[in-house]
Amino acid sequence: MWTMRQIIQMVLLLMEGMRQLLRTARDFAALETGIVELSQQAARQLRTAALEHLDDTLCAERGEGIRIVSTVERQLTTRVGPLTFRRRYVQDRTTGRRYYPLDTALGLAPRERLSPGVQALVVQAVQETSYHGAARLLRAWIPSLTAMACWHVVQRVGARIQAQQASHRATVWEHGEAPTGARRVDTLHVEADGVWVHSRQGGGHEVKLAVAYEGKAAVDRNRRALVGRQVYAGVEAGSTFWETAAARWGQIWAWEAVQTTHLGSDGATWCQEGHAYLPGTVQHHLDPFPLRRALRTACGHDPKRLAQVTEGIGQRDGAVVDQALTAAIRASRGRVREALRALRRYLEPHGAGITAPDAPSLGSIEGAGYHRVARRLKGRAARWSRAGSDHLVRLLAAEANGELAQALAVGRLQSDGPAPRPALPRIRREAGDTDPTWLQAHLPALDGPHAGRPWIRLVLRELAGLIAS
Repeated sequence: MWTMRQIIQMVLLLMEGMRQLLRTARDFAALETGIVELSQQAARQLRTAALEHLDDTLCAERGEGIRIVSTVERQLTTRVGPLTFRRRYVQDRTTGRRYYPLDTALGLAPRERLSPGVQALVVQAVQETSYHGAARLLRAWIPSLTAMACWHVVQRVGARIQAQQASHRATVWEHGEAPTGARRVDTLHVEADGVWVHSRQGGGHEVKLAVAYEGKAAVDRNRRALVGRQVYAGVEAGSTFWETAAARWGQIWAWEAVQTTHLGSDGATWCQEGHAYLPGTVQHHLDPFPLRRALRTACGHDPKRLAQVTEGIGQRDGAVVDQALTAAIRASRGRVREALRALRRYLEPHGAGITAPDAPSLGSIEGAGYHRVARRLKGRAARWSRAGSDHLVRLLAAEANGELAQALAVGRLQSDGPAPRPALPRIRREAGDTDPTWLQAHLPALDGPHAGRPWIRLVLRELAGLIAS
């Protein structure tokens, strides 16, 4: 319950602080900074009073069913600065369980130092820049924020997403429960690719990425958008990657309705493993970008040979391609011959992907997340642990799927029923007192040495009149 003293303190804080700012601010920038700090200080006082009032309400509702063990302070870094409040630590008389009613009702995780609002800001910032860059950017509003705190947020949220996705995978592939997707489509398109990043332990590892969609729809004359786009990313073995992706997408699409799945990739072995996990008849198509790169490397010096090989690929005729490469190899020497042989070795295992009929246009994975993942993880001097890169790319995928808010929502820690909505704060008044002058008696500022100041006359007298009426 808020007292009149608390309300007076908050109002006086704002008005006196504003008066001082108007007298001392050198320019508008200083005035703006002071107003922000002043409003944050008042907001912290209001929030502290509200939280402690809610804690009183929760404990009162449980009544004799709990025993109060102690009262403990908790500190949180919030969007309005550091917040300190007191809440009770209680023991359930029936079960013996000890807990904080306020933390349970609000879903505050133990030992968490950042509020959910600050965590949301951190997750948004680290998608665009490094942990140190995110901390520098957010310190303009949250002075105590550190790069390590940003890193911890990403690890916790990313690990939570990974655990949920692993649970979906186990449900389908270990427990044998069929996925329950409801969207029914005849054709599904899947593209897969990998991003190689430097490891902190030396060497590197691959971040795997796949996007599934139903097709492409025209947005305007020059642009098309993916229909039903879903992105999955992670750092894991190929079989685990595809099992998890298939279980995840199976919650969206009805697998039994899919007749054909077009799988596009650069031909990497792990990408082609998707044949065993995707629904319907799977047709593999080689992504044209790595194919064009291989052709330019081997035949770029000889436009005639390049045209012959390209023509055979365009006609989906493997014999024409092989004949053109054989003639080119016989007529060349040294490094050119080795480049042509490397091209043949690249094309041989991917012949079906090159000559597959009705190949859809590929390249959607670039805009669906590949460039964003590469830009974020392949920065200058960037070094990653497997877990660190895995957790971050899962956040990026969740953002692409519109699921980031759900991932950030921790929810209540204990199933104690719905969190009660606290009663509106009331101002204390003596029982049976109907004389409106009671309020003035509780406002010494109205009769004190500062009673003549503008903020006392205009603000507090108006506030008193409104409450008394």
